[in-house]
Amino acid sequence: AMFSSSMVEATAKEVEIKDTGIEPFYIFLLYLYGHNIDRTKFENNAILILHLADMYDVPDLKALCASYLDSSLSVKSCVSVLLTLHTYSCPKERVMAFISDNFLDII
Repeated sequence: AMFSSSMVEATAKEVEIKDTGIEPFYIFLLYLYGHNIDRTKFENNAILILHLADMYDVPDLKALCASYLDSSLSVKSCVSVLLTLHTYSCPKERVMAFISDNFLDII
């Protein structure tokens, strides 16, 4: 819509993408163009890619990021993962079960 309207982006030679880095955006583009994304690419980028998937409404990628975060839960990360999943309206059942099962270690 922005390229076919009277918005600045329709006539500009570039569009500034904010709130992300080069690597997460590159992975996001690879996904959009049909490439399979190796799960190791999510290691340092899952939350930023989740943000992009949410912002540009790419539900399959959003689910993939949430699944990666769920699968990499630890006692140290579970609360921040819960908050992240909540922020982006992702399912939280697995992280809640993890917190319940490891409650004494977490507190």
